[in-house]
Amino acid sequence: MDVLLTILGLFPIVLVLVLMGVFNMAAKKVMPIAAIVAIIIAIFFWDMPSNWLYASIAGGVLTALDIILIVLGALLLIEVMQKSKRIDIIISNLKSISGDSRVELVIIGWVFVCFLEGIAGFGTPTAIVAPLLVALGYPTIAAVAIPLMFDTVPTTFGAVGVPVNYGIPTAIPGISDATLQQVAIYSAFLHSIVALVLPLAALLILTRFFTKEKSWMLGLKAWRFALLGSISFIVPYLLTAIFIGPELPSIVGSIIALIITITFAKKRWLVPKEEWHFKKIEGKDMHVTKVQTMNAWLPYGLVAIILVVTRIKELGVQDLVRSVVISWSNMFGTTAGYSNPILYNPGTIFIFVAVICAIIFGMKKEEFFSAFTDTIKKLVPAIIALVFTIILVKVLLNSGSADMKSMLILPAEALAGVVGNLWYAFAPFIGSLGSFISGSNTVSNILFSALHEGIASDLGKNLALLLALQAVGGAIGNMICIHNIVAGCSTVGIAGQESKILRVTIIPSLIYALIIGVVGMILVGFI
Repeated sequence: MDVLLTILGLFPIVLVLVLMGVFNMAAKKVMPIAAIVAIIIAIFFWDMPSNWLYASIAGGVLTALDIILIVLGALLLIEVMQKSKRIDIIISNLKSISGDSRVELVIIGWVFVCFLEGIAGFGTPTAIVAPLLVALGYPTIAAVAIPLMFDTVPTTFGAVGVPVNYGIPTAIPGISDATLQQVAIYSAFLHSIVALVLPLAALLILTRFFTKEKSWMLGLKAWRFALLGSISFIVPYLLTAIFIGPELPSIVGSIIALIITITFAKKRWLVPKEEWHFKKIEGKDMHVTKVQTMNAWLPYGLVAIILVVTRIKELGVQDLVRSVVISWSNMFGTTAGYSNPILYNPGTIFIFVAVICAIIFGMKKEEFFSAFTDTIKKLVPAIIALVFTIILVKVLLNSGSADMKSMLILPAEALAGVVGNLWYAFAPFIGSLGSFISGSNTVSNILFSALHEGIASDLGKNLALLLALQAVGGAIGNMICIHNIVAGCSTVGIAGQESKILRVTIIPSLIYALIIGVVGMILVGFI
């Protein structure tokens, strides 16, 4: 009977992987099916009480709304930037920094991608940067593949830390802030190992496979600037994860790295002696003044300042903004509950800044509402997928009783018995598989964090390290996620060539996951 229940417990997740991975069905169709299947199994094989089922569904919807608020705010701010033409000013500003394509790759492909991921996430970096690289003369395949490769290191802390701060607690209710902080530190450390060489590796791939010279050396000549790009991001990224938490590492790291790399590029410090570039596409660049540049960067500056002020407890603002709470305890007579400090939610901050900047930019009401409605249209598929994903996980988590372990814990124990200590090496691949299929580091963490918790509990393993390996793996999957590849190809007009992108990114993603798995196995002996 236990074997049958173990198979049934895993079936909803396996169903997701098969329908999306094999049959290429969209998440907005798959997740409702999987959630309904999980509910049926929970009722007929786990005898899940009706009040716990209702609490799981209600809790899933409310928790999804927390995350959706963040995505809504982040995308609304991007829409305001685009409709007010401020994003064009930023792009023009970045294009004027250097005429060397290798330097541009480090600043725009690496640091700016990290910045966009930290601020917005959810596919924004590739959608914005890929067309910009094409405008700078990069081959279209490279223009999509390179941002995808770079959109890994910042993704664990993308969209102001959503994958860690919301994804993991959704799967593991009651997980302590101290554990999440430890997850953030381990994740930043693991990513930083690869980030140290990632810009240079991307440069080598670019000049060896996408130039007429077909030369490794061409990329290697920019190694000093590539290393500058790595270190200037990694140091503040790590320190922010250690001393502040999961929300700001990618934002703080990229802002500091942008300042440093742009300064060095303009002064021609550490750049290759001989300038090299792709043939640029002809086009009229904007004449941008310093005032216009400052005005264009204002929204992101405001977001960064507000987030820092509200996240550092010693400044005395955090308790105030966290005092306004929407909550529901003992849902339907169960011990399940819901709590959302609405003013502390990053989405509220994004929306506030979007409204303020729309006023400062002189946007008409019609333009702002157009930005809002366009954002909602983009969000609909994500809303459907996210709501049913979290309902699915809540049902899997809450299906247990005094007489029977839940639909997640029972399979976790079975897997732990088979794999043992090797699970540390497998965890990054599990996370990568989750985001490859679902298109989201957050969803990957929601799907598999409880599984890792069950294994950690059963084997007596370090939960924070396992969750970090999962979270980092989920970021790696961003590189090969079909949804991101399709979206990237569509922005540069090469729809139908997705397989070419996947061929470029698949090997780096496997190497990345392998390195993280090996490091995870080594770390076990020291922590």
